[in-house]
Amino acid sequence: MAGRYRQLPPNPRGHFPIALMGVELGIWQGSYLDVELPWLRWWEANGRLLPSGWEQASLAEGRAELAEQQVHAERQRAEAPAKKLRRLGVDPDAP
Repeated sequence: MAGRYRQLPPNPRGHFPIALMGVELGIWQGSYLDVELPWLRWWEANGRLLPSGWEQASLAEGRAELAEQQVHAERQRAEAPAKKLRRLGVDPDAP
C-alpha cells in the first residue's frame, strides 16, 4: 500500500509506533512554554519520553554550569596550599 495511509490502533501505552524510525508518537500531559496542555510528543520504542530540543538545550546548559562549578571548586582546592604558604611568608613561586 505504498503512498496510502491506513489507521492503526494504538499500542498498550496509547502511542502509535513508527517502526521504521524506532519511535512512537503519543500524547504527553504537561507544561511546555508555560502552557499546561496535552501535547503531541515523540517517545522511544520502549516508552521513554524523548526530550524536546528546548529540553535538550536546558539539560546541556545545566551540565555546563555544573562543570564550570566543579572547575572553580577544583581550582580553589589546588590554590589553597599556595595561599597557606604565602600566609606563612613563603613564596611558593620562588625558585
